[in-house]
Amino acid sequence: MTRYTFEDALPLGGGSAALITAAIEASYPLPLSRLATNAGISRFAAQRAIERLRETGVLTSDGDGWEFNDDHPLASLLCQLAWPYSGAQRPPAWEPYWVNIGGWQDEYRYQRIIPPSLLHPKKDDHTSTHEGPDLLTVRDTVTWAWERVHELREFERDGQEVFAVWSTERLRDMIHQTLHLGSPTAQAIGTLTAATSAGEQRKAHTLDNDPRLLHISALTWARATYLIAADLWDVRRVVTILKAAIRETGPMHSRRSAALGNLEQVAGSTTDHLGLRESLIDEAVHAAADARAIWADDAPEIPYKHIGGFPQPVDVGTAGDKIYAIRLVRVGTRLAEMLTKMSTHPSLDAWKTAHPDEAEEYPLCTQAPEIREQLPKT
Repeated sequence: MTRYTFEDALPLGGGSAALITAAIEASYPLPLSRLATNAGISRFAAQRAIERLRETGVLTSDGDGWEFNDDHPLASLLCQLAWPYSGAQRPPAWEPYWVNIGGWQDEYRYQRIIPPSLLHPKKDDHTSTHEGPDLLTVRDTVTWAWERVHELREFERDGQEVFAVWSTERLRDMIHQTLHLGSPTAQAIGTLTAATSAGEQRKAHTLDNDPRLLHISALTWARATYLIAADLWDVRRVVTILKAAIRETGPMHSRRSAALGNLEQVAGSTTDHLGLRESLIDEAVHAAADARAIWADDAPEIPYKHIGGFPQPVDVGTAGDKIYAIRLVRVGTRLAEMLTKMSTHPSLDAWKTAHPDEAEEYPLCTQAPEIREQLPKT
């Protein structure tokens, strides 16, 4: 059966797209006969197409086989086309370390967020008999999810770099709090990619393997949705910490600023009119004591200091925390928007019907974090 590729969506002639697709997913050069077999076309069709692909430099040969040219100007675009239509992906020359983040440690972190039936799904689950989204939709979701993983991983990476350059202890807090961001979404990517791979598409043997007419299982979609939601929960958690830091340390920074202002006024004065210097110093001492008392107070319900490092008061709740908070809210909003869309698919209803108790015990998070404190009702 002819393999469905982006040739079916774009005006490309012959077996060119099929050969390109087969070469993209090959990790080493293949003989033309093998490449044609993987492409789902005849050797004759491959021979007709290969010369033009060689002339344009899309495929190259080392004498023993043909391979995709990663240096071609259109290489990135061709890979982007091959993935949604056929599930073909270019084998990476190296694998980002966060792809393999997961396993029991991360599962322990979000096992209270993800229902057991989705944390370790079983093939005989009633949800597995229902259809999830089509392969094209799922692959678009995977592409979107990769972008979010890169964004989420930037937080820990930024913390590492800032700490390496300036040794700011507050960044150790941020490193600890953002260390695992992106790992649940990476797990979701693995789940969806396995279900929508090129091999899975070829197994269908129906409707010319059109990805718009083939579907993953509802169980797979529900699992991926809850995994991505685990990252949203984590983003909301860190935003809550930063909001507490900004709120609780505001008065402290005001008092420290007042103390410093008084001392600067004293330092700039050459006279002591009616004991003004002594009064300013006394006020500065009291303001500094107030600031110290606020910092020493461990009463806040949400811990916001000493959460990975031993920061100085001047670094907590100030510009760095505010920038982190705004960036996290931005990413969290993107996660919430996609999760709202994902949760409307009938797959989630099918899972809830099959697992009503879990659906009630484990609510799906689709609400974006909010940085502004709610004003009290009057």
